[in-house]
Amino acid sequence: MWLVHLPMFWLYPILALKRRALLFFSAANPNIETGGMLGEAKSDIFELTPDEYQPAWVLLQANASKTDIEQAIQKVGLPLVAKPNRGERGRLIKICKTKDDVFKHLEAHQVDFVLQAFAKGSCEASIMVARDPHTNQCTITSVTLKQFLSVIGDGKQTVDELMTQSPRALMQLERLRKHKPELLQSIPEKDQEIIIEQIGNHSRGTMFLDGNYLINDQMTSVFAQIIKQMNGVFYGRFDLRCTNLDSLQTGVGIEIVEFNGVGAEPAHIYQPGYSLFRAWWHIIRHWLTISSIAKANHKNGVTYMTLKQGKQHLDMLKEYNAQANA
Repeated sequence: MWLVHLPMFWLYPILALKRRALLFFSAANPNIETGGMLGEAKSDIFELTPDEYQPAWVLLQANASKTDIEQAIQKVGLPLVAKPNRGERGRLIKICKTKDDVFKHLEAHQVDFVLQAFAKGSCEASIMVARDPHTNQCTITSVTLKQFLSVIGDGKQTVDELMTQSPRALMQLERLRKHKPELLQSIPEKDQEIIIEQIGNHSRGTMFLDGNYLINDQMTSVFAQIIKQMNGVFYGRFDLRCTNLDSLQTGVGIEIVEFNGVGAEPAHIYQPGYSLFRAWWHIIRHWLTISSIAKANHKNGVTYMTLKQGKQHLDMLKEYNAQANA
């Protein structure tokens, strides 16, 4: 991670000096805490996202009653995805197939959780969009296609044995032996694909692929229409599921499962074999765009987050994480 972001060791101080604010990035998305850099509340962002593009969801406060949880499950339906309201990189996210799964997960982590209907589209992608505060013109800066962790059966070996033959799957083996023992002991039929992990995070073994070849005016129009409905949001990445890749061109069949602000990355750079120098170029471009949007919003009256406010946010997040891990 430090190697990918190496250019920021010199670029970030320069941008902070030009903006005369260490936390200048906060102004890029005025209606998202810290601009979406760290620990922003998912529920607040879901409130900004157009309803027609997102699965049903409910926010449950920590220590919610059994009745509240049951009502939330009824509204969202099963299976569902339980997400900590503040968290990143797939931490504490769980796909729950039964009511018992939901109750056990919420009991184990006493913090606010979002229950979200499981988006069943066969494709998962991340689309990064920038909106110019002056012209309202939108640009897609990154498209990432996601390939879930999976194995192909040979009719003889267990999923566990097949995973040991894949360097990527091997890194997830210890975790999955604990959480999915029955799946790992099953024997897939010959040529049968078994999707081991359906949460599309790098930390869960998902492979990120460069989908920038899909960018065109039609796709840009679709996501411009979406982000323009999100008041006070100008930059970030839509993580979504869709029926197929054509959905990205038409907007039909898209379900936005998350929106990440300035803390998101142009994740297509993590495609295996991707040039480090090209990755650096995209990271630099990413931060120059954030700086430009923050500057424009600041001229329009948006204040930068102060160091005091930043510390207060970090203290709150530290307490939240401590409660989640208690």
